[in-house]
Amino acid sequence: MNTLKTILLCVLFLIFGCSEENELSPLQIKFKNTTPFSIESILIGEQSIGTLHPNESTNYIAFDAFNFDTGLPDERCTGTIDDKPIESYNEFYWCGTQKNTVYEGIFEMNIHLVENEDNKIYLILKVE
Repeated sequence: MNTLKTILLCVLFLIFGCSEENELSPLQIKFKNTTPFSIESILIGEQSIGTLHPNESTNYIAFDAFNFDTGLPDERCTGTIDDKPIESYNEFYWCGTQKNTVYEGIFEMNIHLVENEDNKIYLILKVE
């Protein structure tokens, strides 16, 4: 009888105790690497994304909140390409008049490279 109870408890735990956080979060974001490079150690906001190879996408990832400015993603996006750290271009949105935070929705964003006037390369997020 104890074995049957143990098996039943294990089955119930598997059914109810292992639901993914992604299924419960009202904010889901998928990221795609549109650069010709593999990007390692990707960090978006406070979320560790890992490595994305060229044209590779993540699954949808749960976020508690995500910031935008004038409709553009306004979260830090950093990573490493060929062992060289690449900083985030998204942090250069300083105006602040149209900043907002979303707490729900489903978004798909592409990770691009952008070069500034000093020939420095940055990662930038764009909603697609």
